[in-house]
Amino acid sequence: MLRPTWSSRDVTSTDADAAIGAFLALPAAAILQAGLSVYLTRHEVVDSDLTREQPPSARTAKVASTATAR
Repeated sequence: MLRPTWSSRDVTSTDADAAIGAFLALPAAAILQAGLSVYLTRHEVVDSDLTREQPPSARTAKVASTATAR
């Protein structure tokens, strides 16, 4: 039968503190991200030929031509 290699005696307050710290880091990161998004400037992507998505067949042909050119 398989048993865990640790027991309840092995769990210390440091393990509990690490778990609590990891749990509280998620809301802290969300608060930081929300605060920064208020003050940072967002830029829109300009619609041009460089930002337009190509169909898959054209994309694979372009990759193939680039690979043979080298």
